[in-house]
Amino acid sequence: ELLALALEHRVPLAPVRDFGEVRNDESLADLFAAVDRPDTGPIAFAGPPYALSGQEVRPPQPAPLLGQHNADIYCDRLGYTKEELVKLYQTGII
Repeated sequence: ELLALALEHRVPLAPVRDFGEVRNDESLADLFAAVDRPDTGPIAFAGPPYALSGQEVRPPQPAPLLGQHNADIYCDRLGYTKEELVKLYQTGII
């Protein structure tokens, strides 16, 4: 009723929807992609709210798991050996 009245008088107004309502709106289905996570299973991620002609849209990537890149950072970037990394885990430092 309020929306109809606002539209009649050219007042910009729109309902505010929660994520579940937006996710279940069939007209917006193309904006979401299911991304599989090993800890939770598939999760719906919102993609970009725009499309550029001639540009392929990559599916969204989930955030890394806690510690997922530790070996890359400690060994490849900081110069720790694999043995030193194991000791860091064993002593509870990481």
